Amino acid sequence: MKKYRFDMFSSVRSSLAEHCIRELFWKTADSKQVGDIHASIEDMREKCYRGEVSKEDLATYRAEQKKLLPVFTFHATFKNGRRRNADAVPSGLSMYDIDHIPDPVGYYEMFVKDRIEELGIVLAHKTPSGEGLRLVFTIPGGKDLAEAQRWMSEQLGDANYDQSVKDLARCSFAVPRDYILYIDEEKLFSMDNGQLTILHCQLSLRECSIATSSPSGFAKQAASRSRASATTASIAWLRICATSRTIMKRCSFRSCPAMVCRRKR
Repeated sequence: MKKYRFDMFSSVRSSLAEHCIRELFWKTADSKQVGDIHASIEDMREKCYRGEVSKEDLATYRAEQKKLLPVFTFHATFKNGRRRNADAVPSGLSMYDIDHIPDPVGYYEMFVKDRIEELGIVLAHKTPSGEGLRLVFTIPGGKDLAEAQRWMSEQLGDANYDQSVKDLARCSFAVPRDYILYIDEEKLFSMDNGQLTILHCQLSLRECSIATSSPSGFAKQAASRSRASATTASIAWLRICATSRTIMKRCSFRSCPAMVCRRKR
């Protein structure tokens, strides 16, 4: 079973993943590197407000500075340490961005703070731009990333949300401690047994679909899995998604760990 919920990379260009635990998360947030980069972005933003630099110069500076920041992959951990969708092991979390707002703290206080539990939020923080709010929340049962973000947009009445944040390999730039408006460490860094079971089965089912096009490659992945535990997981997942046609594809691959490929529709 999956032990770590998400990964960290030293920068958006890095190809070396490190499983993120709470100590590493806070060490990163409190680091001089992260603090200095955000301070420099904020200084440039103030210069823009005073008319000393253009908005285009500010945007360019932000983009360059963000490349130097560590990143978290709240959507997944990654097999082999590579930040690729094909290697992603879903975390059960989704990110949601509210961009281009002049007062992220005010937005949080007005629209989010009193609905933390209702919305399943485990982390909320200002973004490096200083003009955005990032929410990390638990995906409601049976939804994928895109559906979870659409659900959150409906809850917040936000029709113009960033629909590009639906990629398992999508990353989130590290921010200083004082940018963090809310955090539930227990829910952010760990999953209960029910979540682990469902996510394990989601991964098994995704691998089953790979089997139909690449059986030989799938065999290597399947070989190390426990058929019994995967069977239990698949039953739990099927009960939740019984109406979904997308997971009911049938294949004859003998080593399918989810054991659903050979079940009747």
